[in-house]
Amino acid sequence: MAGNIPHRAVLPNHGNSASELAAGPPPSTLAAQLVENISASTKSSKSDENSELKGFFAVIQRVKDDPTLLKTPEDRIEHNHMLIYVYSRAVLEGIRLDDPFLDRAQVHTEGLKAISFLRFSIKETPMVLKHRVTGQEYMFRGQEPLWVWLLPQLLRLLGHAQCLELTDAIEGFLQYMMQIVAQNWSLWDMAPAYLFYLRIITSHVLSRLQDPLVVPSVEDSFTTLNLPPEFVLDRYIDNSSLLTSQLLYSVDRMSQALQQLVSLCNVVAFPLISTDEAFGTVASFAESAVWLIDVLGDMRAAQVRFDCAFPTSSLHVLHMALQVERALSRKKGISTSIHKKIITLIILLCGEMTTNSKASPVLGSADGEMRRTYCMALAVIAKASIEDRSIGRLAISSFVDESSMFCSAMSEGTDIWRVTQTLRQVTVNSQSKLLSPDLHPSKFADVEVREAIEALSLSYDATGTSPEERAKHSLGACLGIEDIDENLPNFEQQF
Repeated sequence: MAGNIPHRAVLPNHGNSASELAAGPPPSTLAAQLVENISASTKSSKSDENSELKGFFAVIQRVKDDPTLLKTPEDRIEHNHMLIYVYSRAVLEGIRLDDPFLDRAQVHTEGLKAISFLRFSIKETPMVLKHRVTGQEYMFRGQEPLWVWLLPQLLRLLGHAQCLELTDAIEGFLQYMMQIVAQNWSLWDMAPAYLFYLRIITSHVLSRLQDPLVVPSVEDSFTTLNLPPEFVLDRYIDNSSLLTSQLLYSVDRMSQALQQLVSLCNVVAFPLISTDEAFGTVASFAESAVWLIDVLGDMRAAQVRFDCAFPTSSLHVLHMALQVERALSRKKGISTSIHKKIITLIILLCGEMTTNSKASPVLGSADGEMRRTYCMALAVIAKASIEDRSIGRLAISSFVDESSMFCSAMSEGTDIWRVTQTLRQVTVNSQSKLLSPDLHPSKFADVEVREAIEALSLSYDATGTSPEERAKHSLGACLGIEDIDENLPNFEQQF
């Protein structure tokens, strides 16, 4: 194949939404337009490879000229499989990541068009994802399902320094594939294999990042990682196959490994946090919850270890944990132990933040989303503490015993201060004790946080309090004491 993508190898920008896809031309027309643009400029170092593509180009052109040649749904599936194969070889394989003169803008444009084309083709014929070739008419295809052959060609681009602009689009395509699987009962048996594939790759990337021999400040300490591991591919191909390399991709930079960790976790989490009811019909999608919670905890450790090299904000893992908790709360049949597991992770993440020397951005940041995420986390913990005293005790140990400096740095009257005091009061006080009127939901500035506090249905003291009483109450909350006048002497005696 050519070292660079042919400059005219473009497709019409028909968008990604369902309505736009439905209104656009069929894949055969799009592919034919592609063929007209690249057939003359696509070259291979081997004449047989060139002959293969030229033969497919001719078939594509014939179908464009006479669509009635495709007489059955099976014909359409086979044809779309050929289109995807040709497009992938002519365009995706043409992206040479090691080319120092690679035009990133062009890669971005062509990548988006390729992903758009793939989405269109899969939407039209979902069963193409499972399609297997029966003979040897495809030089670079074995007996594996199409999705196993296709994914490495996209994953090799995911997180690469030359293709960072494609990150969201590739993530979106992988999530879209999950949605297609969920919406088509004939693909449901593909769900466990697809999730297994993504989870194994994620685990291997994480394992490499956890390797003590990988030093965050020394790029050369990260050695090439070939993915997916061979035992994953053994499910689909014979060990003696000469085409195994077509099903692999390499990650040779720390930065790409870190981005793949984040992106693949986003993809695996998608069926769990999505509101699409179709995901509820496939049990395999919900079975990733425990694995995902464990990986989020490990991801946070990696984030701390790699610090500024980590490609997301410091609150990314906490934000994802909150999304998972919200999703688990909505779903039926989720065990109490799984819900408690995600709450425990949220507590540990928040407890880490209160003792972290870098916690000050949460208190003083102008970023409202950062403060809101932290406040929502504390509201979730407060709700769990009311329902489960063991959760409350863990929260106390994390936020009361270890956060007095964090508490003193808060400005009284802010949402962070109020939600922190709410958490402490509901975990320290008896359930019948009224909370301070300063903590009433109406006092919260952020609408989302206010609604979360309202949902707790707590009772508040209707009487006013003096500034001196508020000061004593605030100090008592920081120390974990219900009534500072009655308990302070006993507290002193303990020490």
